[in-house]
This record gives sequence, structure tokens and C-alpha cells, in this order.
Amino acid sequence: VVGPQGMYRGLKGVPGGGGALKKMQNYLRMVTVQGKPTKEAFKLAFPEYVDDLGDASQIVESLLAGDIAKEGLARRMMSGSTWEKVKTGMLMPFSTSEGMNRVVSYYAGRNQHLYQNAHKLAGATSAVRKQIMSEAGKVGQTLTMTTQFTGGPLGIPKALINTWAPWRQFMHFPLRFAGMLQGSVRMGADPSKMDWGTIGRTLAGSTAMYVGAKNLLGVDISQGLMMGALPIPTYEGSPFYPFPLVPPAVGVLGTAGKALLTGEAKSLGATAALLVPGGIAARKAYRSLSPRFADYRGKTPEGRIPIYNDKKALIGTMSPLQLTLRALGLKPAGMAAEQGAAQWLLSQREKIRAYRRDYLQALMENDTNKAGKIQAEFKKGYPELGPLQVKKSDIRAITNRREITRLHRIEKGLPAAYRPLFSQILGEASLSSFTKDIDVGPTGMEKYLQ
Repeated sequence: VVGPQGMYRGLKGVPGGGGALKKMQNYLRMVTVQGKPTKEAFKLAFPEYVDDLGDASQIVESLLAGDIAKEGLARRMMSGSTWEKVKTGMLMPFSTSEGMNRVVSYYAGRNQHLYQNAHKLAGATSAVRKQIMSEAGKVGQTLTMTTQFTGGPLGIPKALINTWAPWRQFMHFPLRFAGMLQGSVRMGADPSKMDWGTIGRTLAGSTAMYVGAKNLLGVDISQGLMMGALPIPTYEGSPFYPFPLVPPAVGVLGTAGKALLTGEAKSLGATAALLVPGGIAARKAYRSLSPRFADYRGKTPEGRIPIYNDKKALIGTMSPLQLTLRALGLKPAGMAAEQGAAQWLLSQREKIRAYRRDYLQALMENDTNKAGKIQAEFKKGYPELGPLQVKKSDIRAITNRREITRLHRIEKGLPAAYRPLFSQILGEASLSSFTKDIDVGPTGMEKYLQ
């Protein structure tokens, strides 16, 4: 909303307003070195925040100190089920980061307003100065409420109110973020006109962070930026694709149903990890660091570690640092590019196969007009490849497709040494079918006598 420069001013400060970084340093020093209680240290380090937000500031005070997480953890350790104990412990690391985000957002909005009114503050009377400071505090409050998506009944999107908690999982933030971007187009000087500044700055900031992380650290952080936070369609192959908002509980049910229908259950583990706090991170760490996927004994001469997939096929090699970043969820940029290139090549292969199949089918049907259109479309899409060519094997394949059953086509694809065994099984299956037709009587025998 305030852009990279506004965030910088919130962290470093402006004339008349201190920055969040310095204030956080003071807070930590008072707590760790001077031994002050966290409540007293918070009031001394962030006086503007406490004055402007009043009682609401106590929530962030507890978040920043970890009091809420500690209190919840202590109670869970003394009572409650084992599952609740594990869940509360896994959620502890998020409390402090949430408090820091709110503090930084507040000072970004406050200092941005002070920066824009610096000319008024110079030589201003005490009354004018007090008014500008009050306005700056309100801007900081508004920015915090707009961007940090605080919880509670007022923070829940309208579509999720009175919805069962499992149906809301992983949906609160995407909906609030999309709503914030939608509302930002009316945040300009004239609300009656569209203002794309916030969306533009968000895109620019995401692009800068993506390029910086890719060039400096060699990692792909796109899933943690603007597009990754929006409610966009899930990955291809998921049971509800391309519907964008699917809670994990629904996804697990859909994946289980898909597994029953297809007989393929390999995706159940990845989907089930969504239901456990920290499950996604734990699964990523396991698939990155486990000896099943990382060959620590087979390092390359450069000291890079070979990485394999579930089928023991080589994906690539990584340095120990890259492997550690991958375990933390930061995919190396090279691997992300390789996956994107592989996906593109597979899509092109399927597209070319479809052109060839449709072209041959049109020729078999003696439909020259349709064949000519397909040929022209192929030349336009792939001018470097020239016209579609027809070989004897293509004609033989399409003839077999029309004259040989699917079972026998699959049988021909088996290794020659093993084919007789499966041919015998197919023959016995056909004989069994023939026997059943005889039992039916003349009606069942008609298809053999035509």
C-alpha cells in the first residue's frame, strides 16, 4: 500500500518519527540485557503504538513477547489431548512474527504520513504538530488493519462467517488479500476514480524480491509473493482443479475419492499434510533431506548432492546450502526453471501428437478439407518444423487402432519374451466369454455368426 519506500521509512524512521528497527533493538535490549518485564519494555520501546491503539496494543505486546503462545503451550502441556499439545507447540513460532508484522506496518503508515507532511511540521505550532501526529497515528492504525488481516469476528471475510472451522482453513488470508487489492483501487485521492497504484507497487515489489532472491540466493520465492497469496486455481491434477478455493479437508476427501476411482493413492500423503500444523514444512524437509531422495554418499567432484524423485530418477544436483534452502521451502531457481521447461516440453509434445492424430484421422476419412486446415494450423504454430509428414508406421498404427481391440494393442506393446503368457490369459478370458454366450442361447451366438 505504501510501497517499498514507505516500508523503508517505517523501518529506518523519518524526521519526527523513529523507525521500527531501532525500536525493536531497544525492546530486545531492555528485555534481555536490562531485565525489564516485557510489558514495561513494550510501552517504553513503542510508546506511539501504545498511545494510538490503546488496549488493542496489548495483543501485539503479548504476541511479540510470546506470552500468548507460552501460556497456551503451558496449559496444553498440563491438560488436554496429545494432539492439542502437538498442535499448539507447532504454532508457537508464528506468534512473534505476527506481532513484528503489525508493528512494522503501523510505523510504515505513521512515518509515511510524517514524511509527506514534513514541510508542515517545520516550524509548526504545538497544536498543528499535535494534529499531524494524531493523523499519522490513525494512518498507521488503518494500514495495520488493512494489511495484517487481524483475526476475530470483524476480520473474517463475509463469505466465511458462520462456516465450520475446517472449511475456512487456508481461505482467510487469500480472500482478505484479494479483497484488500480490490479495495485499493478506490484508495486514491479521488475515490470516484480507479487508482492502480497499490496493485502496481505490489507487483513491482514482488518482481524485485523474486529477481533479487533468484540472482543473489538462487532460489524461487514466487509462491510467497503476490500471486502465491491470491486465491488462484490449484495445480493441475488436483481433484477440484481449476476451482481456486479448496480447504484441505475437502481436498483430502476429493483426493481420496479420486484415489478410489483411479486406484492411484500416491497423492494422499501430500494432501493429508495440509491438515497438520507444520505438516507441509515437515513433508518438504523430509523430501529434501531424507537419504531416500538425497544421495549424500554419491556427491559429485564439486561437492554437490544428487537429488532423486520417487521413481529414483535424477532431478539434479545441489550444494548443501541449496538443499537446506529447499528443505525450508525455498526452491532453487534452477530447479524451478527445469520443472517449468519440462512441463512446457510435455505440453508441446501432447499438442503435436494431437495434430498428427487428427491429421491422420482426417486422411483416413478422406476429408481433405479438414486435413488441409489441420496442416495449415500446424504450419502456423510450428513454422520451423515444416508440414506434417505421414509414414507407413503411422498408417499401420491408425489401421490397427480401427481394426484391433485395445487389449490386443496393449498386448503387442509387451516384451516379446513375455507376450505368449499374456496371450494365453487373454485367450482363456475370451473362451470364458464365449462359453457364457453359448449359455445365453441363440441370442448370444448371433454375434459370432454374422
